Amino acid sequence: MAAGCRGSRHGHGQGAEGAARGADPTRPGARRAPRGFSVLELILVVVLMGLLAAMAVPRLANSALASPQGEVSARNLAGTLRLARRMAVDNGALNTLGYRVECSKDSYRILDLGMGTYGATFKLADGWKFEPDGGAVTFNPYGGAQGASGVTTYLTIRKSSTEWWLVRFEPATGYVWCEKGG
Repeated sequence: MAAGCRGSRHGHGQGAEGAARGADPTRPGARRAPRGFSVLELILVVVLMGLLAAMAVPRLANSALASPQGEVSARNLAGTLRLARRMAVDNGALNTLGYRVECSKDSYRILDLGMGTYGATFKLADGWKFEPDGGAVTFNPYGGAQGASGVTTYLTIRKSSTEWWLVRFEPATGYVWCEKGG
């Protein structure tokens, strides 16, 4: 066979087909097209994702856990206000003065105004405080409510400048509800 013809014995001259295909990928040292990621690249990506997660989780945990604590405190306070209202209506014939929920810095309790006795003391969640330090809501035998100043229609509990809840009440009916403030 002549040199440069197809099927040459010595492998010289690959002809038009051989030149179009390029080098034989099965030969040692031949370059292959990349087929995926190397183990080093995968490890690097996993480490970077771990670092990002480590930075994000504390921020998410603080914001996600703080709100439920405030919400639980607000709902517990609202429940206590509803209880005081219910007691005022139920015992109205015997206690014409009603019941008051008195709030201090980080706790609150029910006062029977007719008997002058206090019930159990309840605490807000850690770090949560009344703003201003305290307040009171009085329920009359008809179920109506009045704030400490006679005008106030809410109690505020706060943990920070961005985390706070309002526990509101309707003076005429004594209806109580919670609102997230921040």
